[in-house]
Amino acid sequence: MRTMMMSLTVGLFLSAGSLFAQEYQGRGEGTKPDPQQVTEHMSQKLNLNEDQKNKVLEINQRYQKQMEENKQKDRQEMHQLHQKRSEEIKAVLTPEQQAEYEKMQKKAAKKLRKVQKGQF
Repeated sequence: MRTMMMSLTVGLFLSAGSLFAQEYQGRGEGTKPDPQQVTEHMSQKLNLNEDQKNKVLEINQRYQKQMEENKQKDRQEMHQLHQKRSEEIKAVLTPEQQAEYEKMQKKAAKKLRKVQKGQF
């Protein structure tokens, strides 16, 4: 019974997260729903009592933290892969090509930062 309730709660959290993600679209990259807001939304839609609301909030907060930790791990892994790739490419290039490659990387990084800030 407890496992079923936990599964149901997790499913509801993910559903609510999807709804909020849709509502937050267009607000920029990195904007994420707050666990408190997700819980309030769920409380309104599901008519949660105070005990349920407190438990759901704790679950939302716990899973938000875990998702952020996993997201950070992915970023670190991607950065390491990018560094490794860059080193292998540079090993194949002449010194002149390496200099040009570094310029290309700097230009691409600058462009990426602009895109992430929404400055296209």
